[in-house]
Amino acid sequence: MIADVIFQAMKKSMFFALATLGLVAFASCKKEEEKTPEAAPELTNETQITGIPFTGGEFTYEFDSNKKWTVAGEVEVTIEGQTYEFGLNPTSGDAGHGVVTVTVPANKGAKEISYSFTLTLLGEDKDTKPLTKTVSLTIPAPSVTDAAGNTYKVVYLKDGNYWMAENLRYVPEGLTPSKDLKNVTAGVYYPIKVSDDHTKAIQTSDENDIKAYGYLYQAETAFGLAINSLKTEEEAKRVEGTQGICPKGWHIPTSKDIINLVGKSVSPFTLNDKAPYYDGKNASIKLLNEDSFNIASWGAISIQDNSKTEATLMGWMKNNPDIISSGYIHGSTFAQKYEFPQGGTQTGIKNIQFLGIMPMAGNGTANGAKLSYKIGASVRCVMDKATKE
Repeated sequence: MIADVIFQAMKKSMFFALATLGLVAFASCKKEEEKTPEAAPELTNETQITGIPFTGGEFTYEFDSNKKWTVAGEVEVTIEGQTYEFGLNPTSGDAGHGVVTVTVPANKGAKEISYSFTLTLLGEDKDTKPLTKTVSLTIPAPSVTDAAGNTYKVVYLKDGNYWMAENLRYVPEGLTPSKDLKNVTAGVYYPIKVSDDHTKAIQTSDENDIKAYGYLYQAETAFGLAINSLKTEEEAKRVEGTQGICPKGWHIPTSKDIINLVGKSVSPFTLNDKAPYYDGKNASIKLLNEDSFNIASWGAISIQDNSKTEATLMGWMKNNPDIISSGYIHGSTFAQKYEFPQGGTQTGIKNIQFLGIMPMAGNGTANGAKLSYKIGASVRCVMDKATKE
């Protein structure tokens, strides 16, 4: 009897012990099931990449993240046959403040370039959904704006330079464009076009014509100097590569710029038969314009030297009456100097010549040529190499 009582007591104790163990195990499992889930990936304080110039450069994309992260994007992008290389560094990082340096190439085409890369925030738990963000940026089409706010198309040519694809139409402070051909020291002259009856060249002050053709400048004005300020060969040589009236970061073309572009020139400058727009005989307007240089003949204000007291309009020819057949683009490399003969009524500098470009629409050429610093000619600026890449 006593043994039965003891047995029943032990049986109950074992039952309660097992039950207690079961409850503990159940509670433990329940606690495991109710574990706090991982915090969702969160992206804050994100900066945007804006204000990219067409010349590209390095830019930073910054953000704060509560998770590890990665970035990924195409390294090479081909647009209209031109390959552009982008860079992302670093491509991964830990939670906290993230900084990615984005290397953006220069735009060498005629249209803006859109590019994007992906930022991914990764959870530690396999069940945590990653956060993905697409980051976009735009490289604008090449252009440049002068000190007066005029904006010009820019083209990247096969010589490796950015050139303005429009003639300058900036009027320097203190100067007024002139139509007075007896004023041989105006510095800036209105452009030239064919008269309505196709019998001559005339000057035009129409705003649409100015936008299409640009103003015509004497060399000293183009160089940013006062008229009649160049007195010696040494002074003339010092203006090579000057910014002059070009926008900041740009310059009046040098002989190197010109010859590497068109190839053919005149003595004392040598031929570059490897120039991209030299066709074996001459520099070709057709080849230049196939690459959107938009070059033509715009005429010139012909003032041959300091002995002249009246200008003439250059460029119209009777045998080709519908167009302006010739013109000049200023360059900044000294070519030649002439002095008045001793014993004459005039003394000192008679003429200084610089190497420029002479577009001849009549025969389709655009060779290098020497032009007087007194001539009113077009200005096409070239971007400085130091700021190009």
